[in-house]
Amino acid sequence: SPLPSTPLPCARCWMAGASTMLSSCGGAGFLGATTGLAARVLALTLWPVPVPLKGFCAWAAGLSLLAVLGGAGVGALLRVKTTARLRTLYFWWNVGPIMFRYWLAKRLSRSDTDREARYKKLHKIYAPVAGRLVGELRGMFAKVAQVAGVVGSMVPEEYALEFRKLQDRAPAASWWDISRVLSEDLHAPPERVFEAVRREPLGAASLGQAHLVTWRGREVVVKVQYPDSKANLRADFDSLQRFVGMTKPQELPMIQKLRKQAEGEVDYTAEAEHLRVLHEAIAASPEFRGAVAVPAPIPELTRNRVLGMEYLPGHRLDDVLKERLRELGMEPTTNYKNLLQHVGLGPSTDEAPTAADADSTVQAVPQRPLWQRAAAAAASLAVGVLGPDRLLSLARVASEARLRCRRRLSRASPGSSGCHFVDLRSTLKLLLDVHGFQVFCCPIFNADPHPGNLLALPDGRIGLIDMGQCVAFEPAEKVAFARLIVLLAAPQSPEVDASIVDTMVSLGVKTEKSDATFLAFLPRLVFCKITREMVKDQQWKVLMRRDKIIEQPVALFMAMRVGNLLRWFGLQLFENVSIADFWKPWAQRHLREAGACGEGEGAV
Repeated sequence: SPLPSTPLPCARCWMAGASTMLSSCGGAGFLGATTGLAARVLALTLWPVPVPLKGFCAWAAGLSLLAVLGGAGVGALLRVKTTARLRTLYFWWNVGPIMFRYWLAKRLSRSDTDREARYKKLHKIYAPVAGRLVGELRGMFAKVAQVAGVVGSMVPEEYALEFRKLQDRAPAASWWDISRVLSEDLHAPPERVFEAVRREPLGAASLGQAHLVTWRGREVVVKVQYPDSKANLRADFDSLQRFVGMTKPQELPMIQKLRKQAEGEVDYTAEAEHLRVLHEAIAASPEFRGAVAVPAPIPELTRNRVLGMEYLPGHRLDDVLKERLRELGMEPTTNYKNLLQHVGLGPSTDEAPTAADADSTVQAVPQRPLWQRAAAAAASLAVGVLGPDRLLSLARVASEARLRCRRRLSRASPGSSGCHFVDLRSTLKLLLDVHGFQVFCCPIFNADPHPGNLLALPDGRIGLIDMGQCVAFEPAEKVAFARLIVLLAAPQSPEVDASIVDTMVSLGVKTEKSDATFLAFLPRLVFCKITREMVKDQQWKVLMRRDKIIEQPVALFMAMRVGNLLRWFGLQLFENVSIADFWKPWAQRHLREAGACGEGEGAV
């Protein structure tokens, strides 16, 4: 397995060398792995700074010999051969010392304040390490980390910020691996099944990649799973569940639900059924028949690890958005904090230090330069005077004027991608509508409307691809969620907030403190417009710290994920959208059809 990227000085190098010899010579032997991990823990905890080598050489050499003998003897019995076992070994190789450091900090702390201060220091040290580890392992670790980055209660804020930087795109597998899977599942080499194959993938993800092929005279897409995806998924979640069980057992139910959802992503026959259901539902809907396209599955090309589907040519909206942001002089970002700063709604001043930050053992965060603080203060004043809607409207007008000037100057430039001609605002409204239709009027809904899974087709339609993360509400849950959306679209009042709290409880949402203010605010933060009160003095962060969710239905969690992704899409266009307003007609339609309308709920 690869070595950590952080250099280890002096004695730490010898300790790391001893444990590395263990891995090389003995595989994953229990005795050898335990000895090597102990050496690594000692190296990372007892000597965090360079120390003279004198006095440690003999001890390090003896430990190295013990590691080699133990690993060679016991490791030969277990024989680490599969990628899944190597991933498990590499995960614990990196996570074990970090867990020990936190355990040691807890044991050595003198009070709750001291413990929090020690934890805060470790968060700053190990959050980047955890981000790099997830980036190396990818797979389900990346997917769960992205969820943890959105759900702030799952991990400390330092870790959440690192996890939000993770990207969905993964390096492509070799054509040899893909060809082998195609041959095994289609019972013939790809050269015999298809007239032509484009070996360069259309897109690559953590579990598989898609290729354009010619089959029976037409271009189609085959989505091919990586050879070890299922074994890696099981191994990753086994490691993750053990880790969460030892560190945050209260989050185990959520991890188990995510595992169940993720296991569906490697079931390509189930994904083909999702494609069929949504393709037929949207094709039969007069509102979306000529505006939205979902590729039809091809049963003849769908097997265990291969999914055949209709080819939808077009530009990925992810690429269109990135090109637009670069034209505006903004770096593409998936971080809410950075994005809010870009549009003028970010924090106005440096965050106030916490009790942990006041401890002398925690290094103070340097303040931003004076000009940056002045600009942030001016932006905060503008938000207070104008409000988010007017501020975003002004930013939208200015950005459109800048884009028109730049595009007029480069109209005749060769090599234009054609992305300029996508009407992104109309696309945003269409996406909001069609996902509301899916949630309330279809048996399932796609919970991953990431711009990388959305296409702008040449005929003006929007293509929805990658249906691996489709979920369904239970009938009672869907009725309760429809009522929640109708309430969120109503003017705010104490009575409405009380009804929102009751509806959240009826949906099965449980929090640590059962705080009513938190329960009323959380769905507003996801599904309603950003208001002046939310961003003033970062009031949204104060309210979110009042409580945390400990249990909720997977379908509700995924619906909130859809809301977050659509809001992020809107903010990049300087649009302050209310998802509840767009989804309200579909929620009312479902309540009427279910015969569950209360007073005013079914009104159009």
